Amino acid sequence: MNKILGIAMLSLMAACNDTGAGTENDNGAALQITNGNKDITVTMQNAAADAMLIINGKPLDAASKTAPIVIDDSFLKPGVNDIWMVSGKDTIKETSFFSYKLEYQLVKEYKHDVTNFAQGFFIEGNVLYESTGLEGKSKIARYQIGENDLTLINEVKNDPSIFGEGIAAVGNNLYQLTWENHVVLEYDKTTLKKKNQFKYEHDGWGLTPNGDSLIASDGSEFLYFINPAKFEIYNQVAVKGEHGAVKQLNELELVGNVVMANVWQTNTIVFIDKNSGIVLATADLSALANSASQENPNRDVLNGIAYDAQNGTFLVTGKLWTKVYRIKFDETLNKLTGK
Repeated sequence: MNKILGIAMLSLMAACNDTGAGTENDNGAALQITNGNKDITVTMQNAAADAMLIINGKPLDAASKTAPIVIDDSFLKPGVNDIWMVSGKDTIKETSFFSYKLEYQLVKEYKHDVTNFAQGFFIEGNVLYESTGLEGKSKIARYQIGENDLTLINEVKNDPSIFGEGIAAVGNNLYQLTWENHVVLEYDKTTLKKKNQFKYEHDGWGLTPNGDSLIASDGSEFLYFINPAKFEIYNQVAVKGEHGAVKQLNELELVGNVVMANVWQTNTIVFIDKNSGIVLATADLSALANSASQENPNRDVLNGIAYDAQNGTFLVTGKLWTKVYRIKFDETLNKLTGK
C-alpha cells in the first residue's frame, strides 16, 4: 500500500525558435518531470517570462515559471505524453511515460495449501479454480469460497511429466497450459474430466478468457490471442511500459479491456490495455509478499490473481504461499476497466 514514485529526470530533447527552424537552446532552459500515482509534476527551469506549458496539445493555464506544477490525469493519458514549454524565444519538447500507481486494501485472508505451486487462478461465481506446477505435483483444484475459508470441491492431478501452468474456461471447457511440455489440456469445467489435448508451440505461462477466445502469455513481452477450438493463435500484442518492452508476463486475468499480469520474480502486477499493449497502471504487492515470507520463509514468488465480479475484489496468492488474500484496488481501476 506504499506509494511508488517513478522519477524520470528528462533532459533537454529539442529546441527550436518560434519560426520552426531548428536551433540549439542557449538559455539553459529545461523541464524536470516527476511521475506520481495519479499525476506528474513539471518544473520549468530558466523559463522565459512568456513561457507556457502544452500537454498533449492542450494548453495549461496559469502555469508557474518557477514552482513545480502538478498536472492531473485530465491532461494525461497512459503511455507516452508530449510536454511542451513554449515561448516567443524557444520551444522545448519532452516526453514522459505515464501510468497509474494503484493502491489497495486488504479485505480478508484464507488458508492456502502451502504445497500448491500456484500457476493459474480464476473465479466463477463462488468457485475458485487453481492450477499448480512442478512435475509430479501439478493439478487443477476447485474450491468453494466460503465466508472465511476455501473448501476443496474436487481436483485432478496431472501426469507426473506435466508442469502445469495457467488455466481459463470458455463455456464448459477448461484449458490448462503446460510449461515446456508444449501441450494444452482440455477438461470439463465441472467434473475436471479430461476431454482433449492440443499441441502448442509456445511455453505456457498465463491464460485468461477473452469472450469466446483466450489470451495467453509465454514469458515474453507478447500477449497471444487464441481460438480455443484448435488452440491456434490469431493475433498478438506487444506490451509496452515506461522502460520499453515488459517481459516475464505470468498469470493473467482480464477485466473489461484490461489484462492484469503478474510479472515473474517481482511483486508487481501490471494492468495492460489488451488492444494497444500499453501498461495503464501498476500495483506493488510487496507488503503481501513480505507477509507470505513470515508465514513461510521458503515461499516462492507472487503468482495468481482472480477477479470476483460479485464484489469487485480480487483473490491473490503465490507459489507455496500459506494464504490467499482478498484485496480491493482503489477507484482508479474502475475508471480503467469500466467495472
